[in-house]
Amino acid sequence: MANRIEAWSYEPEGYQAGEHTGAVVYQNWMRPGSGEEYGESSAGIMAMLKEIGYPYPVYGHRVIMGEENLAYFVILHDGLGNFYGEKDFGNYLQAAGAGEKWSAHMDARGSLVFRNDMFQSQFRKDLSYTPQGE
Repeated sequence: MANRIEAWSYEPEGYQAGEHTGAVVYQNWMRPGSGEEYGESSAGIMAMLKEIGYPYPVYGHRVIMGEENLAYFVILHDGLGNFYGEKDFGNYLQAAGAGEKWSAHMDARGSLVFRNDMFQSQFRKDLSYTPQGE
């Protein structure tokens, strides 16, 4: 069972559900015993996203399967051309002067994870339900 972790999630100011056309999913397999430190690291990443004004929402989840822990982060986007182009994460890091801070954070996080995977998917509005705001 996957549980969404609010502290591992981020929505940019003014984000409206339904603006996305696809998703990028990052999976991290945590080293045994690293769950608490990994959680703190994930919350730190969300704080950095807010700090740099990242334009895409990120939803963090945790799955516990016996001794193994899996975290996955779903980043909703408005097209891969934008995600890897004008709105590329690196552009926001650079504009905020946060590249070194990010690198140090990722170096430290590397000891908490033994496997990383990344997937991309496109949104099919005809097969999906997106709740609209009240």
